[in-house]
Amino acid sequence: MSTTAPAESLLRVDALQVTYGPPSHLVHAVADATLMVEAGEAVGLAGESGCGKSTLARALLGLLPERVGRVSGGRIRIAGKDVTAFRDTQWAALRGHPVAMVFQDPLSFLNPVVRIGAQIAESVRQHDRDVALAPRCRELLELVKLPETVLRQYPHELSGGMRQRVMLAIALGCRPRLLVADEPTTALDVTTQAEIMALLGTLRGQLNMALLVVSHDLGLLRWHCDRLYIMYAGRTIEWGDTVSVIDRPAHPYTRGLIAASRLQRGSNGRFGALRGEVPALEQRLGCPFAPRCADAETVCRDCMPDVTAVTGAHHAKCWQLGSRDAAA
Repeated sequence: MSTTAPAESLLRVDALQVTYGPPSHLVHAVADATLMVEAGEAVGLAGESGCGKSTLARALLGLLPERVGRVSGGRIRIAGKDVTAFRDTQWAALRGHPVAMVFQDPLSFLNPVVRIGAQIAESVRQHDRDVALAPRCRELLELVKLPETVLRQYPHELSGGMRQRVMLAIALGCRPRLLVADEPTTALDVTTQAEIMALLGTLRGQLNMALLVVSHDLGLLRWHCDRLYIMYAGRTIEWGDTVSVIDRPAHPYTRGLIAASRLQRGSNGRFGALRGEVPALEQRLGCPFAPRCADAETVCRDCMPDVTAVTGAHHAKCWQLGSRDAAA
């Protein structure tokens, strides 16, 4: 009988909490987040704006605003190592490899007065000090389907899609095992969105790299991710295989997102709409979706439900899925 221990997940987040502000006025940007990414797989993280997706992504690389944001609970493990309480110097050694990040709005993150070649070279130099810079920069541009002439250009001379590809090249220069893409198709036209997502999928296969794609677009995630996590008001409220979550959504919020996305039209041929707005991120006892839920009961407003298995690896947090007696 084999005694080999199961492989550690590349990324594992358990009951993570992230707060902003002074103790007298805390904002709970992430209240209870669960997330797991295995080596080589593609995982989607979805939810409306203000649900804590980007805050969670930044916490994974220790990029919370200094002296403002902090991890106040839970745990982050990367490649088997607990990084929750890492210091700045430890985070600096971790960023890029094994985990790198591509941010939304690349024009804000690229240096406007430095040529693209120098910015890619800086990334390479951080993690491959002995490699020849010029050939490696050309190799990275080839990976992201950009011509060599881009190396001599400035960010403002490129289109939005080209700038996003440059950001990918910079991240890949670190040889990451996990690439976190935060809203990688924001402000891009539909054709360019498809090209960027197809490129991410190709790179994932070529480099044996895992992907965590953060997006509010369920249509985008459905075709490019193996598994899907849904966040609402700082909490992970449903997760599982993408097909299961999309085709058999268990949480009313997930059903609302699908109805409002380009995945599904109503009987009148129009897309649905979620009534209300994401609540203020103060600490609360009950389900944060209760004020917007047509099926909410008293227990929903008083107590946060436990995790309920829907089918197999598909889970959700909703009182409609289990016994209300558990709240008594």
